[in-house]
Amino acid sequence: KAYWSIETIEGQPTLWPIRPDRLVAVPGSGRTYVEGYVYRSPNGDIAYLPEEIVEFRNFNPLQDRTGLSPIAPLRLTLDMNIDAMRYNRNTFKNGGIPDYLLFAENEMTDKQVDDFYKRFEDRFSGPEKSHRPAIASGIKSMQTLAFSQRDMEFLGGLQWALEEAGRVLGVPLPLLGSLREATLANVTALERIFWRTTMIPEATMIQEKITRNCLPKLGFPGLTVTLDLSDIEAMTEDEEPRLKRETAYLDRGVITINEVRQTRRLLPTPDGDDPDAP
Repeated sequence: KAYWSIETIEGQPTLWPIRPDRLVAVPGSGRTYVEGYVYRSPNGDIAYLPEEIVEFRNFNPLQDRTGLSPIAPLRLTLDMNIDAMRYNRNTFKNGGIPDYLLFAENEMTDKQVDDFYKRFEDRFSGPEKSHRPAIASGIKSMQTLAFSQRDMEFLGGLQWALEEAGRVLGVPLPLLGSLREATLANVTALERIFWRTTMIPEATMIQEKITRNCLPKLGFPGLTVTLDLSDIEAMTEDEEPRLKRETAYLDRGVITINEVRQTRRLLPTPDGDDPDAP
């Protein structure tokens, strides 16, 4: 969710984005849906009338005045991903899991333990002493310690979190930096799918909110807001199919020359409004 506040400065209304976590809706009574809003400022509460706030939110049937974020169904996966990264980092940082465990026949003193480590490092540390045979006196058994299969699934958990985020937010994985199965052809197609299924619906919601919820409060009830997506490269079709379509429409008199020039942001010609013009 996001909010704009309409502030009047020198007689002119201006729009200010405000922090959504500090704004609280005050439920109305009777037929009044929202009585107003209260902004929890560090310097004190600020009250707003409903006509002074423009809201952008996704509908939540359980909390109709609050809205539902797309992150909500993804929260558990994101928390699991963060926990896995924190666990993995602390494991490498602290080195809390030894590679093996030695069992002595008798209890060893601190001096004996220190002497053991010193002799071990003197005899086996360094690449030139690697893989030398070892003789351990007073050691009755040895047990190897290693990561379990569950610990080794760390990378799989990261990949799952990335895929789940892409599914919930409507972003293809190549656009999130996962290029394992990306090619030039499918990345181009995925960019178009991303805009058509994710960004354009989001843009449509924003422009409808501004048209219905913002412009009337600013004194422009008859205007409509439309976001300009003409410069989005992924949404522009190839030039050759566009030329063929425009030529066919011109030959059959469906559109005029000036209509074509207008879509290409060119100035009109004197006889360009005549469908029969050459």
